[in-house]
Amino acid sequence: MIARLRGPNGCPWDRAQTRTSLKPYLIEETYEVLEAIDEQDPAKLREELGDLILQVVFHAQMAEESGAFTIADVLAAINDKLVRRHPHVFGDEKAETAQLRVNATQNEFRGTLKDQAAELMPRAETALLVAGLQSQINALGGTRREGVGLSIDVIAKLAMFLIATIALIVSVYLGTNGGGVG
Repeated sequence: MIARLRGPNGCPWDRAQTRTSLKPYLIEETYEVLEAIDEQDPAKLREELGDLILQVVFHAQMAEESGAFTIADVLAAINDKLVRRHPHVFGDEKAETAQLRVNATQNEFRGTLKDQAAELMPRAETALLVAGLQSQINALGGTRREGVGLSIDVIAKLAMFLIATIALIVSVYLGTNGGGVG
């Protein structure tokens, strides 16, 4: 479907899109999925998950057009990751309880999480904050026009401060709790 929309006889808007131009939609759809989960609304969640999957398919189609990868490659990577993260199901390891598996996974990835937390959390949380603000503006019937509303730089700086604080709390928690949950 996306290949047809982006094809020669397709939609000019869809053909004009790039990974960069679609970023705000990906962020907004992610935020809307989280909102539907919070609202415990199955019908809304079904719709928003579909919108999020549409974004994934759209990005995969653009990647296929450039020869980078296909949607089949994306799905194979998910499969590989699930097998790798579940050796107690697909391999010889045993996990008698969910908590034992959580502990094993946390121990395996603890160093990686600490190293990447400061880098990944600010970008993701800033994006979600901006998308959340846009979603709230839209819900109130407003629109954000160029030059109107909060500066993205101001929002980003505030979000970076908040995320740095959260990252510090998580780091201290992981350090004092031995990487365990609860």
